[in-house]
Formats: sequence, C-alpha cells, structure tokens
Amino acid sequence: MSLSGSLKEAKLDAIISLLHSMGKSGILTFSWKDENGTPHSGTIAIFEGLPIQAETERFNGIPAIEEIATSNGDFTFTSQDVTVDKKTKPLNFEEVVELIQKTLDRWDKLKSVFPSMQTTLNYSTSDASSITLSPQEFSIISLLLKEPGITIQDLIHKASLPPLEVLQSLESLLEKRIIATGSPSAILTESQYVEILETVVSYAGAGAGKVVKNYFHIGMKEEEVTTNLPQFENEIATLVGKNLGKRLTEKIQSILSKK
Repeated sequence: MSLSGSLKEAKLDAIISLLHSMGKSGILTFSWKDENGTPHSGTIAIFEGLPIQAETERFNGIPAIEEIATSNGDFTFTSQDVTVDKKTKPLNFEEVVELIQKTLDRWDKLKSVFPSMQTTLNYSTSDASSITLSPQEFSIISLLLKEPGITIQDLIHKASLPPLEVLQSLESLLEKRIIATGSPSAILTESQYVEILETVVSYAGAGAGKVVKNYFHIGMKEEEVTTNLPQFENEIATLVGKNLGKRLTEKIQSILSKK
C-alpha cells in the first residue's frame, strides 16, 4: 500500500487514525520548506497501526510529531516491515492523536498572532528582573539579545525548540511586554519565484531558466534581490539580447511588486 498527499488537505491525526484502523506497518515520510525556502524532512514509523518512532532533523519522539504536524508538508506512506525490538514501546495512539489535535488548534490560534514567520523581533525592555521567565523564554531572550531584528523563522531555526513552543513563548513575551514585533522582512516568496521562472522560460527558453536559478531563490531578502537583479540583467542580455533582457528584468520587477 502506498499513500501520499499534503498535510494542507489531510491533517496528521487523520492519517495516523487511518493507518491505525487498517493495522498497517510502514514509514510515513514528510518533506516541507519553511518560509526561508529551506527544505526539511521527517519520518514516523508505524507498526501494526501504532506509531512507534518519530524523527525530524532536530527532534525525536513527541517534539518531532509536533514539528511535522505544523509543517503543512507533503507526505508519503510506504508499506514495509518495521522491526520492533523488545525495548521499543509504541507511542500511545489515543495520546498521539489528542496531542496532534491540540497542537494544530493551538498553532492556528498562534498564527493569527504571528501571521508571517518573516516578522522581526526585538528585545523591548531594559529591566526584566521583576518578571518571571520560563527556561524557553529565557533561551529566546538570549537569542534576541545576540541578534536584534531576527525574524521568527530564523529564531525557530536557531532555537532548540519545536516551532509551536517558540510561538507560545513569543506570545507570552509579547504579553509581558518584553519583546516587540516589527514589519515582516521582505522576501521572495515561492509563488513569486515560480512566476519569475515560468515567465523567463516562456520568453527565452530553458537556458534562461538556469540564469534565474543562479540569481534568485525562495526566501531571498529584499536587499539581496536588489543586488542580484542588475547582475541577472547583464547575464541574461548575453543570452537573449539587451532589449529582451531589459524587458525580462522589468517583468521580474513587476512580479516582485505584487503583494
């Protein structure tokens, strides 16, 4: 049996419940990109319908399940024999499903507070001595002091916490008025990148698409795009001519200006 899809349409608790009802054994494999365009992956091993192990690049067990659940990534289930030794204790099915449901419910609420992972963060108080901080909050404050203006996405990457715990801590710090948020850092989104690539290829062919890939990538900051655009125009002009090169550059600028 092979099963595939996206967590945007099928939630993780529903997938695990389906495999549990069928008593299947195999590996659930997940892949996704964060808002910086960085690829990530994870797996959940299923033995006779029970989740027995979960891993991502940074976490194992329950924290890995939390990270996967909030990823909105693509998934594939492949039936295969899963070896379980006597020391391996399957995760409690009901507890895992309940955890995923609570995680997703909390995540949706937190995303209304932090709609963009490119929102910037700053430490906003000079005296926190009278404020009680959790270990997670203290860890995040330490990172903010080292990197003022860091984005939420970069903070998630550097913190040793699942994304849900990072957002929960940030919400608490906001309520305590210890941090302040800034405007989202302008980036090249996935939809913009795809439109740029398709536009250039449609006008100038696959070779021009390779030039796009040399100068643009998902998650680019505004200043990086500004620096690379003239360089792109110079190189594409050697391939398609100065006039078409200028026209393509103008089309890219038009795509970038879209909200």
